[in-house]
Amino acid sequence: MALFDTGAPTTLEQALGDQAQNQIAGLQDAYTQNRRKLISQQAASGRLQKGSGVSNYNLTDLATGEAGQEADVYNRLASSLGMIPAEDTLNANDYNRNLGLAKLIGSLNKPTALQEALGGLQTAGSLASLAALF
Repeated sequence: MALFDTGAPTTLEQALGDQAQNQIAGLQDAYTQNRRKLISQQAASGRLQKGSGVSNYNLTDLATGEAGQEADVYNRLASSLGMIPAEDTLNANDYNRNLGLAKLIGSLNKPTALQEALGGLQTAGSLASLAALF
């Protein structure tokens, strides 16, 4: 097993697309199984014989239902992908707000020019008193 899986999706779009494809594949497999089962049931009842005069509404209903389920998957995918720019904008706004607050707090903690000058005088005074001791 490799340290980094190169086949893994790198973006949210790819991850959602892969998830949708897996759901579609599952729906298609279920449709195929249900279709085979329905065909065998109708063949056993004689409904599929040529000239029986009976339309095959059950298979049409099954296909319509499967198409509707696939449309739901794609609808959810489109909705999720549509929310990505909005979420990115909200995250960017949140980051900018936090950055502004951090800068404001930093500026409030910064000593003023007067405090720096007095601090310099105090340091110079303590150095002078230290030099006087020697």
